Amino acid sequence: MSPYILLFILLILARLLAFLRPRADKKIYILLLITMTLFLGLREWQGTDYNMYRWLYDIAPTNIFDGAEYFSDQIHSEVGWKVGMLILKAVNIPFELFIFCISCYMMACLNGFINSYSEDKILSLILSYPSLYLVLFFSGIRQGVVVATYLGILLPMLESGKRLRFSLGCAALVSIHSSSFVLLISLLPLAIKNSKGYVALLIGCLVIGLLPLFSETALSIAQHIPSIGYYFTNSSVDTMVGISVVSALRRAFFAGSIAALSLTASSGKHNRYAQKIEFLLKIYVIGFGIYLLSIASPSASTRLYFAFQTIEVALIPLLLASAPRYRETLTLLMVTASLVITCNSLNSFVEERGYVASWYEYPYYSIFTPKETIEAGREGRYGLP
Repeated sequence: MSPYILLFILLILARLLAFLRPRADKKIYILLLITMTLFLGLREWQGTDYNMYRWLYDIAPTNIFDGAEYFSDQIHSEVGWKVGMLILKAVNIPFELFIFCISCYMMACLNGFINSYSEDKILSLILSYPSLYLVLFFSGIRQGVVVATYLGILLPMLESGKRLRFSLGCAALVSIHSSSFVLLISLLPLAIKNSKGYVALLIGCLVIGLLPLFSETALSIAQHIPSIGYYFTNSSVDTMVGISVVSALRRAFFAGSIAALSLTASSGKHNRYAQKIEFLLKIYVIGFGIYLLSIASPSASTRLYFAFQTIEVALIPLLLASAPRYRETLTLLMVTASLVITCNSLNSFVEERGYVASWYEYPYYSIFTPKETIEAGREGRYGLP
């Protein structure tokens, strides 16, 4: 069985143990956090984009003054990330050490977010596992850094009223991943005062988002939007135009669950969590509007919505804490859904990385694994350097 599945089973067993022994909850959480951090930081050639990031590091010149070609449009990556790679090469920091440090940073930010907002820390780790942890932290490292910073640093900053610092932080993240500009939408809830405004916003976003599927003019406009227009070109599998049914069902399930739970959480006896719920829920709804606005392109919607989607990691446990009567039953439902998504994520790893193994046997390779062993487990589409 895949170590990834075993780690997820460990998270489930830990949640059960914490339920049976509540006093041990904090210690169990810390042990899980350390385990997940080491699992992430010590990996080697794991994740669909790992080889691309390794390549960006390998081709970076050792002399920072020889980086003219490196900064050209021929090498796709934002300038901030390229500068980081140049600095690493200049001071001779191994890529493996960089991965370990960036992994620690992302997990520290996730821990900060969970500590600030979640009422069930272990459940938050479970919810983070299939998408945030496996997809962003393991594969989409640049966007993983962006989302981790948004969750652990920028959101608490925004909640405390530091809007200018929040805006400057989002602007800085654009140098790492261009889609970070969408994070500024988090300021919009400050201008919407009632639920009718959110409903109207979502309906409007859905109508506009569907237009590229039926109108050549709308599609042409979408193709000229900076940073994301490429994903509406229909030139490859990654840029196809159309609705991903699987992604839509996944997002509809969690969004619908959050909407149903929020109705319970809004009653007066749940005022203990009201402020946190209101803050996260408003941003989550705005983020879902971004998903609807870009629903015609699976790639664009994923990149733009991911940061807002990960708010579920804390929002769902927070809402479940406000519904004690059904808490454990609904928790089991969320864990089951997370397991299904985890299997789907592993399956995409197998398909995109060319491993021989099936998703339930997907191997985990660390920096201690011999290269010969890694190479033996692959089909050869991605040869080792």
